[in-house]
Amino acid sequence: MKIDLKQLKLQPQQSEHYSFVEFWPDELVRGLGAQFAEPVQVDIEVVFTGQTYVGTGKVKSKLVLACSRCLEPSVIQVAEELGITMIDAGSRKPEEFKDDVLVVDQGEADIEPAVIEAIFAVIPLSPLCNSECQGLCPGCGVNKNVEACRCSEENIDPRWEALKKLTQEGGEQIGRS
Repeated sequence: MKIDLKQLKLQPQQSEHYSFVEFWPDELVRGLGAQFAEPVQVDIEVVFTGQTYVGTGKVKSKLVLACSRCLEPSVIQVAEELGITMIDAGSRKPEEFKDDVLVVDQGEADIEPAVIEAIFAVIPLSPLCNSECQGLCPGCGVNKNVEACRCSEENIDPRWEALKKLTQEGGEQIGRS
């Protein structure tokens, strides 16, 4: 996603609008267990201040991720604000800026790293298909959103049997003399 800033450089304090709609490869988000459900849309307005280019805009798309509770596919809406500062190569050192900057090389800037960062910022650590998701039963594995659990409450792991006895006996303290 490269933007051509050559015309804008000739007109300080002016702005230019750029729009992109691109299909991105799922490999970009596959490591997170996601895939793109629709193309990535970027709308950005860039102003040349005389020394730096300041871009503001929005990134939109949809991602499909597995729900962290029931493992069913869930769609996550990506609608993230985009703010980019760009400088001409050799004009100033990127270290002089407190925020990340992109370098404009031969009148072009590749904004893809900033767009990727914006997309990754909205991906939840534990995506949910909905806030009421009951998840999978740890015993029988049934999706509790679809059908009732077939497990019996009496099927207890034998390693926990002693703990069950304690609660049935009124919670006596262990090691009483």
